[in-house]
Amino acid sequence: MSIFRAFIISNFSYCPLIWHFCKVSHTRRMEKIQERDLRFVYNDKVSSYQDLLNRADLPTLHLFRLRSIALEVYKVMHRISPTYLHDLFSVKSSAEHLRKALPLQVPSFNTKTFGQNSIRYTGASLWNELPQNMKTQIHFKDFKKDDKHLAGF
Repeated sequence: MSIFRAFIISNFSYCPLIWHFCKVSHTRRMEKIQERDLRFVYNDKVSSYQDLLNRADLPTLHLFRLRSIALEVYKVMHRISPTYLHDLFSVKSSAEHLRKALPLQVPSFNTKTFGQNSIRYTGASLWNELPQNMKTQIHFKDFKKDDKHLAGF
């Protein structure tokens, strides 16, 4: 399993923010590669992909990328990211959202390719869907620990 983590997972965890916005066919192909490699590591040709992931204690690559985006948004919102990223997201300022902690403005878009499939749209949407207790975490390590418990967004 350590060889799998060193060679396969390390490649998929490099630049997950870029990988997330590639073609759907490419993301399916990456999941199939991970599935094939898990089958090889465990010498298991009959279990489902989800069973293999549970056995390896891994999320799907899609969920891993969504978690990475949520971590980046947390860093931006708490000003622990590079300063050039701080303008990516803006907090809603309407009175109806006073009970919610830091709701983000989800930008409108004209095209799916450059609008909906962008870090600005996806990050704001994910952040708004997170539970309030996660958004208000003071320390990054606590947010990251809570992030592991999410089954999906």
